[in-house]
Amino acid sequence: MINPVCNWLCRAAFVGAVSIGLSTVSVGFAQADDQMAAVGDQQRINLEAVIANGAKTLKDRISFTVSRFENGGVGPIVATAEKSPAELSLPAGQYRVSTVYGDVTVDSNLEVASSAVKHRVNLNAGWVRLKVIPHRGAKPMKGDVSWEVMTYGRDANGKRHRVATANGPRPSLVLPEGFYLVRAKTRDARVKHTIEVTAGHTYKYTLNMNAGSLHTSALTHDGGLFASDEVTWEVYRKGGKRLLSSITGATGTFTLREGSYRIVATSGEMTSSTDVAVHSGNSRKVNLTLR
Repeated sequence: MINPVCNWLCRAAFVGAVSIGLSTVSVGFAQADDQMAAVGDQQRINLEAVIANGAKTLKDRISFTVSRFENGGVGPIVATAEKSPAELSLPAGQYRVSTVYGDVTVDSNLEVASSAVKHRVNLNAGWVRLKVIPHRGAKPMKGDVSWEVMTYGRDANGKRHRVATANGPRPSLVLPEGFYLVRAKTRDARVKHTIEVTAGHTYKYTLNMNAGSLHTSALTHDGGLFASDEVTWEVYRKGGKRLLSSITGATGTFTLREGSYRIVATSGEMTSSTDVAVHSGNSRKVNLTLR
């Protein structure tokens, strides 16, 4: 388990194997009829998946793809199903079953002989629910948030690999057991932190942007609000050159992580800029006179 290291990650873990009701679901499947007709009598195959060892059968949208082994390798697809549990028929032989649930993929071998077979796949995974708050004590953000889940460990070249992506303020993911680096990005800011997933458990993670609000207004030389909405606002780190965020309008609102920034307003040939400090949980107004 990971204990929170700073004020920008909260986690709640519901520990224990997840029990899910077992019921039979009738599922359609496709077969390669020409190839299978000559093989012989078919046997009933029951496919099911569990989230972790010892858990009950999942009743959910889970994809099963069955391929026959041919010439020492995986051959063509002979059957598919889209829910767990699923029932289909196959002739005797050796098969590869690819099971996909969320961002989890498990490949397993299946042997069909002269009797019915129950094939249970252990996904060894957990559920993760994510959300992000602008600062401590604030409600979760409702706007556009893009998420990226990366491997915690790095490969031989020192690189992490993407495991999953999601869009929305509160995504729910299914991930294999392990540690991951999660990145959340809004229009104005981004935050990252390490999370843990244990098979059979549900985790709720809240990432804290540690941000404040910045409200901007473009003014005329006599102090009135700029009449045109064709004002472009750009945000840079103080002393930096990389554009962090931009919007268009006579007024604007930014949610920026705590730090020092340079704000630039431009409309045609007129421009103005200023440096501003943003503090977590605080709101600040910035008026710029365009000349």
